[in-house]
Amino acid sequence: WEPLQGGGEGWRSATWEIGGEYEKIGTAFQSLGNPGLPSDLEMGRLYTRLGRGGVDFEASVGREEDNVDDSPLIPTSRTDIARLGLNCSPTISSEGRGRLLRLLLGQPSFGVSAQQAWDRTDSVPEDFTGNETDFRSRDLQLSLGSAYSLWDWYFGFSQGLQDDFTGQISDTRSDSYDLT
Repeated sequence: WEPLQGGGEGWRSATWEIGGEYEKIGTAFQSLGNPGLPSDLEMGRLYTRLGRGGVDFEASVGREEDNVDDSPLIPTSRTDIARLGLNCSPTISSEGRGRLLRLLLGQPSFGVSAQQAWDRTDSVPEDFTGNETDFRSRDLQLSLGSAYSLWDWYFGFSQGLQDDFTGQISDTRSDSYDLT
C-alpha cells in the first residue's frame, strides 16, 4: 500500500510504502523445485519505507516460528527480527553555487542500518534431549562515501554482537572496517 506515490513538489514528491506479509509452510512440505526450502515455518512481517529527495528510511519487524502443527514431540522455537535503515544520497547541482560544492563534496552518500534477531525455544517436550536456544544477534552498519568525476572513496564499518543466554557458546563481537 502506498499512501504517497511521489510526483509533485514538497512532501508530494515523497514515496511511502506500508506492507505486511505472512507465510505458513507445513511440517511435511517438500519442494521438488527447491529442495533447500525450509519446511515447518510460520512467518509474519510488517514493514514501511519512506523516501524523498535521495533520503530513504526503512523499518520492519517480523516473527518466525516453527512447529506449525503444534506437535508435542518436537520443540517450538521463535525468532523475532527488527530492522531499521537510513540511506542518504543528496543530489548536488553542478550549476551555479552548487558547482563549487559539487567539486568539493562530489556526489556524497551515507547510510546506517541496525538489525536485531532473537532466537529462543518457547516450548520443549519432557523427553527432549537436544539443546534449547536463547540467542540474540545485533548488527550495526555505517557507510560514508563520495563519487567524483574521476575517482571515488568509500568507508564502511560493521559490528556484530552475538549473545548466547544459555551459556552453551561464548558471546562474540566482530568489527569490520573497509576503506577504498
